[in-house]
Amino acid sequence: MTAKTKPIEDQALIKSLLPRRASTVRQLFNEEGLRAPEIIWSPKPTELVSPMHRQFIARVAQMTDANGCIEQDRFDIGHFERFSDWLIHLSIEDDGAAFRYLYYGNAVGQAAGEDMIGRTSADHGGYTEVFLTTLYRAALRTRVPVYSYHESPREMFTRGWHRMIVPIADGDGALVEFLVLAVADLELAVGLELLSDPVFVVNAQHQVAYCNKAARQFFHLPRIIPRDVTFASLTGFSLGADETPDSLMAEDRTLNFAELVKTDGLMDRLDVTVSAAEHRGKVMFIVSMRMAAT
Repeated sequence: MTAKTKPIEDQALIKSLLPRRASTVRQLFNEEGLRAPEIIWSPKPTELVSPMHRQFIARVAQMTDANGCIEQDRFDIGHFERFSDWLIHLSIEDDGAAFRYLYYGNAVGQAAGEDMIGRTSADHGGYTEVFLTTLYRAALRTRVPVYSYHESPREMFTRGWHRMIVPIADGDGALVEFLVLAVADLELAVGLELLSDPVFVVNAQHQVAYCNKAARQFFHLPRIIPRDVTFASLTGFSLGADETPDSLMAEDRTLNFAELVKTDGLMDRLDVTVSAAEHRGKVMFIVSMRMAAT
């Protein structure tokens, strides 16, 4: 027989569910058409959905003090090599006036469309800058680890970010750095990455929101593709200046054409198919390619 758990007081439970005055952070996201972020201070392993985050905090626990802060003299980023693609390391400058990126994992840069090494959280711009900088300052004040999930801008292919922030304290107890595991919510990309054919997701401005591994390899694309780069500048051909994903979807049309593309000094003929699909409330081009049979 198992012991019964202590019941939660009805009034306390009801009170926890009552509507509260909208917070500033909720308003910040709602103004962008996004949901308020989820924030958990000193999270327990059971509160973390991602196995990678649970493994991360288990590794962190081997070098932390009683509050969950990493002790700087025990910290070695090499001990986190298995997490390196999604790892971020920041320095705290002037008591939180700025947070500068010392390390920015490859996968983080690819999903975000920017390399932040040497830059600060203020360089993100928009609501992302406000949220992240404020969250780092809150973590600096509370001196405990914090987990957050926040949605990305609608125009981005990345749905959102799971972020685990752990403070690093020096020998005197002062917080000097943060170690962060930031994993992108890329549920649709999982399947696309497995395809052997190049695939691009392109927005209404013909800018590349995402491309899979096959596309990056075929076109010899850089590790990080900036958000404002156009499809034509990466591939050498366009989707048609007058075409929009909204018109393709409204008219239930698909574009099919062939393109000659020069790669490795040779001309390859690609069969290109362009369709439209809705993602996060935005209609985007889905461009798939296949080497033409000879």
